[in-house]
Amino acid sequence: MQELQAALTIIRGEGHVIDVTNPFEVEGAVADLVQIREAVARLETSLASHLDLEGLGRAGVHPRHAKTLLRRADSRWDDGVDADHQDEILRALTSLSPASNRRDEIYDAASTEVQGYNRPTSPEQTWRFTRDQVVQENQRLAKDPLQARVQRRFTLGKPDEHGGAKFSGYTTPETGALLEALMNQAFSTTPRADGDLRTVRQRQHDAFAEVVRWASSNRVNNTGHASLVVSITEDDELDLANRFPTNTHFELNLLEILALGNDNITDYIAVHNHHGAVVQLVTGNRSVTFAQRVALLAEQLVCQYPGCDEVAGRCDGHHVIPWSQCQETALDNIALMCRKHHRRNRDDRSGPHMRKDHRGCRFADHAGEAENNSPAAKKAAGRKLRRRYSLK
Repeated sequence: MQELQAALTIIRGEGHVIDVTNPFEVEGAVADLVQIREAVARLETSLASHLDLEGLGRAGVHPRHAKTLLRRADSRWDDGVDADHQDEILRALTSLSPASNRRDEIYDAASTEVQGYNRPTSPEQTWRFTRDQVVQENQRLAKDPLQARVQRRFTLGKPDEHGGAKFSGYTTPETGALLEALMNQAFSTTPRADGDLRTVRQRQHDAFAEVVRWASSNRVNNTGHASLVVSITEDDELDLANRFPTNTHFELNLLEILALGNDNITDYIAVHNHHGAVVQLVTGNRSVTFAQRVALLAEQLVCQYPGCDEVAGRCDGHHVIPWSQCQETALDNIALMCRKHHRRNRDDRSGPHMRKDHRGCRFADHAGEAENNSPAAKKAAGRKLRRRYSLK
């Protein structure tokens, strides 16, 4: 309780005067508060281990937070994992099959991911990494590997008093990947203009409506049906247990890839030199620009800004050396960057900017160079090969 009293004294500011005009002093004070927040989180978790849900409620703890505290109290908590990341790891682990004996192993992997970043990352990315591990384990234990196909469904309701209708469903991984790729393409064809008051959900609906219109007109253009790309390497083991990254949030196994391949929708990529460079594209009839985008997916998969996991379908091809200087669009001069982080790049290199060499892409700023070590970025085929052959 002595530690709690000391923390309360600092929080209340007793005996402390902070010069708010001095940014270094303010940053130091905020850093102290972050440490206090972590100490309080561990202390309240320790105390919560002696209470139940009703006891925490009588103490004034919100029911949702009380459940979080009890979940923490019943689980291990590594020293290098902060409270936000711990909560996301445990949230993902709640979906782990009771038949699994790999809970500690998955926690170890997630803990290593959190502590291994050279730049801070978001708790959401930690949840995604842990969830991927849980999904893989649940699939390994599943009696029916085609359960997603068995559960597929779609329901379109009857029109209501406004004339609109609700729809819902559950789809297979390959159809989900195809739909997301189409939605990304439709979303980018109708950019938000000045005076556009649509919400994000309304824009998503309009993109879906555009996809339906494309289908009704049997639309095919020089970018293919949906620009859905699957990234593989020649070294990958081609069995049904393996899933391969795409330019959407979905990962597909061989059976799901073959289900799409019959319609010439999917493009396959072979990446087999030790630098992870694309040396072969197995595609249909595609323009040069599209082929380059396919190659970038195999090499990079997501935005290359450290910690970002925006999928390739929503990224721009950034010229590392500006077009105005080189007049060339070559693969060794292009990096995937989402629009949010693209705006942070200084083409004249007077500030933060992207660099690229045989080691891959690195973002440089006053703190030095850093590559994207998010869980999604590590799934890129080019990164896997560089890691496999220990190219730093």
